[in-house]
Amino acid sequence: MLVVLSGCSQGSSPVDARGAETQRNLVTVAGLPQDGITLGRLDAPATLTIYASLDDFGSGFFRKDLPPLVSRWVRPGRLRIQLRTTSGPATDAPPDPGAARAARIAQASGLQDHLWQFYGALSVRYRGYIDDTLLADALAGVGGVDRKRVEKDSRSARISNAIAKADRLAGEAKVSELPAYVLEMPGRPPTRVDGSCYGCLTKNLARYLTS
Repeated sequence: MLVVLSGCSQGSSPVDARGAETQRNLVTVAGLPQDGITLGRLDAPATLTIYASLDDFGSGFFRKDLPPLVSRWVRPGRLRIQLRTTSGPATDAPPDPGAARAARIAQASGLQDHLWQFYGALSVRYRGYIDDTLLADALAGVGGVDRKRVEKDSRSARISNAIAKADRLAGEAKVSELPAYVLEMPGRPPTRVDGSCYGCLTKNLARYLTS
C-alpha cells in the first residue's frame, strides 16, 4: 500500500526547492491534452515514442529536453509524445523492482490522464533508487489524481498488459539501451533519434520536424 507523507517546514529548505522544481515540471505540461501515455493532441502529425525505465530516465529530460519540445512542437499541435514504460532494457539483468513498481504507478496515473504530472514529480525526487515511500511522495505532488484508485489500478491486468506491450514494441524496434526515442511521421519509416546528451534531442528532432 502506498503511504502518503506530509509535513511542514519554515524558511528555505531542500523540501522548498523540491516543491519549486516539481511546480516547474507541472507547468511544462499544464494545459496540454493527455490521453493515457500520450502528451499532446491526438491528431498531431508526428509522434515521438519514448521507451524508458523510470529508474534511469533522469530529471534532465523534464528540465532540459521537454520544455523546448513542448514549446516548439507539442503546444502548436505538430508533435505528440508517448511514454512507454518498460520493465527494463533488453539485457539478461533482472528488472529493477523499484522501476517496475514506478512503471505501474505511472501507467495507472495515465488512466486518469496524469502520467506526465506523475513523471514530472518523480523525476525531481529520484536519487538513485525507487521505493514505495518515494512513489507515494511523488504521487502526493500531483494534484487532481485519485491516489487510492491509482494504487488499485496499478495491480490490474490492464496495467500488466500495457507494460508487456511496451516491452514487445521495444523489442520490435530493436531497443537495446534506454531511454530510446523513436519518431514516426506520415510517409516515413520509424526513425531512431539520438537523445543521449542534454539538448541534442531537440536539435536532432528539428532535422525532421522543420524539413
